[in-house]
Amino acid sequence: MILLLRSFAPLFSRPVWKHVQVLLTGAMLEAIRAATGRAAVACQLNGVIGMIAPGCVADLLVVKGDPTTDLGVLARPLMVVQGGYAVVDRLR
Repeated sequence: MILLLRSFAPLFSRPVWKHVQVLLTGAMLEAIRAATGRAAVACQLNGVIGMIAPGCVADLLVVKGDPTTDLGVLARPLMVVQGGYAVVDRLR
C-alpha cells in the first residue's frame, strides 16, 4: 500500500505533520482491527470472537496509554482478562 500526502505548505509546517499524524493514527487503528475483528471474519468466527458484545468470547487487555498512537502499550498490559477471569493483574 502506498499512501500519499499532498500539500503546498512547507514540508515542516505544522499542518502537514498534523495530517501525517492522522494517517499514522488511522494505520495503527487498522492494525488493531486486523488483529481482532477482521481476523475473526477471515476465520469465519465473526460474531463469536473479535468483538466485545453479548454472547461473544472476548479477551480484553487493559493498557495505560492510547494504542492508536503507541502500539507499544499493547506489549505492557496492566490487565488481561480471558474467559471472564483476570489472568494478568498489575492493577493491584
